[in-house]
Amino acid sequence: MKQLISGYAHVHKASIIHRDLKPANILITTDNILKIADFGFGIKAEEVLKPSKYNVGSPLYMAPESLRKN
Repeated sequence: MKQLISGYAHVHKASIIHRDLKPANILITTDNILKIADFGFGIKAEEVLKPSKYNVGSPLYMAPESLRKN
């Protein structure tokens, strides 16, 4: 868990929001090092406030406020 939090903190410091963080996007190497994968839905933090007609991510792993209807 510590590796995951550390990795996401590093991504967040770069002003990137993953938007689809789920178990399938967390990889573990043979040396037991966690890797965050699949930034296909990732955006720069300043883009979050721009209006969008689409919700992205996996609904089962999205924050409830992200599931609001547009």
